[in-house]
Amino acid sequence: MDMIKNIIPILFIIGLVWGQTYEDVVILKNGSEIHGIIIEQKPNDYIKIQSGKNTFVYRFDEIEIMKKQIIGDNTDISEKNHSIGFGFLTNKTYNLLQYTYDIKLNDNFSIYGLLGIGNLYGLGIAWQKNYNENGLMIGWSGGIDVGDDPFGSFSVSYQWRIGESQNFFSLGTSNFLFPIISLDRRFGN
Repeated sequence: MDMIKNIIPILFIIGLVWGQTYEDVVILKNGSEIHGIIIEQKPNDYIKIQSGKNTFVYRFDEIEIMKKQIIGDNTDISEKNHSIGFGFLTNKTYNLLQYTYDIKLNDNFSIYGLLGIGNLYGLGIAWQKNYNENGLMIGWSGGIDVGDDPFGSFSVSYQWRIGESQNFFSLGTSNFLFPIISLDRRFGN
């Protein structure tokens, strides 16, 4: 029963992280961009877009393009220092599900704290060929596992960024015995 109590908050965090919110973006022929929510649209005539407390009306002949964009979407994730991952072991330790917070030391090294299912909590250090990009990752972590026993974990994996998203797929090994197959999402600054 205690395990279920621990899983529910973690699943809630995953929903918040992977759930994404969109906004409408209207780019005018004069180069202006308006971000907000389209609240009214009459095809081939006009649109109304709510941006903050303001409402703007544009004729279709003024508009170059209309699109949806993820709010806070930033394809430069080099400074993203939070991660939530799951899989058949995760890329930094042998957890089935984990949250990590990185402190980036330089372009290759970071130290991190972790919470997870498997290894309950701990600290670690990781080397990445390219921080938050494709490449080799080597990590060591230690802490306390679910049975209140100390653990130590050494992992070697290769991570692939999925398109221009903040999501990664990793394959590798933990303690040279167990396979790593995981997905994780980087977020925050």
